[in-house]
Amino acid sequence: MSNNNQETITSQIYHVQVIETDASIRCGLKPFTIYRLIIGSNQLQLKADHNNKDDDRLNVLFEWPYKYVRRYGYTSNSISFEAGSKCQTGEGLFIFHYQQY
Repeated sequence: MSNNNQETITSQIYHVQVIETDASIRCGLKPFTIYRLIIGSNQLQLKADHNNKDDDRLNVLFEWPYKYVRRYGYTSNSISFEAGSKCQTGEGLFIFHYQQY
């Protein structure tokens, strides 16, 4: 049996808040807003953290394909990466804070 929805199986979802950087400000991301950061098999995806029953794709704010991410890292409570100029957001540093439960 083949699975055409491989992205769903391999994705990790984090509820995050933005730590302000020049790039996050330029993209209009708000520091006290909760977002969903989805770490998929091909890209990072940022979604608004509310349920849209009509179509979940409408909640997608930004996507960062891995081939255009320059650097990345994480700690016990944050994920950061540097987007390249070919990313939808343009180049810049993005930092997201999350809490482990």
